[in-house]
Amino acid sequence: YIDRIDKHIITSISDAGNIIKYVSHAFCEASGYDKSELLEKNHTILEHPDMPAQTRQHIWQTLTSGETWSGEMKYIKKNGDYYWLKANIEPIFDNIRAITGFQLIGVDISDKKTIELMSITDELTGLYNRRFFNATIIQRLDEAKAKKRCFVFFIMDVDNFKKYNDTYGHKMGDDVLKAVGKVMRESLSMEGDIPFRIGGEEFGGIVYTNDFEEAKSSAESVRKELEELKIEHSKNTASPYVTASFGLIFVDLLTYANKDITSEEIYIKADEALYEAKES
Repeated sequence: YIDRIDKHIITSISDAGNIIKYVSHAFCEASGYDKSELLEKNHTILEHPDMPAQTRQHIWQTLTSGETWSGEMKYIKKNGDYYWLKANIEPIFDNIRAITGFQLIGVDISDKKTIELMSITDELTGLYNRRFFNATIIQRLDEAKAKKRCFVFFIMDVDNFKKYNDTYGHKMGDDVLKAVGKVMRESLSMEGDIPFRIGGEEFGGIVYTNDFEEAKSSAESVRKELEELKIEHSKNTASPYVTASFGLIFVDLLTYANKDITSEEIYIKADEALYEAKES
């Protein structure tokens, strides 16, 4: 029975310091490591670098307080690839209820996560799509209200994009959108920042900051990096190159002044600011 568990169930046991003391053959199969490469190593060797520090901290606080943690975790394979586990981690207690270690039991849900990711990702740019944006802006606004943080959102729109397509063709137009996606990913790379393709040549970004100047700097970095690509656009009235206009909204939720603002109002205000930028 134990041999079958070892062969088929993804499980591990760590001591109170999170050092791996046992890992199943199934876990090794999923990760690409041999048991000898994992034993006596810190369990974090298996966690993907993409995992937010806040998530790691939350998991550790839950476990060290004596509670069970359940959720989805992204792990890294020995060869650099990644996989997803739906994991249940429980503290192990001695006879006086002191924590002596932790046991993980997981199920590989990589295929499910791949399908999920496809449903919320824009195929052309690789950014999150409008569907994910609609859900995320509500969730992040609620979090900002609960934690009394500021909320920052901007919309950007590629200038005279229809004229670009008419002049250079839709294939090159798609290349421009891909370039915008790359700039967005590279410029909004801080933890908590999220870039989106909202639709057509319209993009958006949620910026995780409580500082207004930092918020403006994030949007400005996208604007500057895009123009500095120097993609020719002879019909652009703003520049001989591809450029974009921005509308940014910074909502102070540190007090109750804006506690009733909705995601729809934020989107409308950002869109109005974008329109002003376009007009000027």
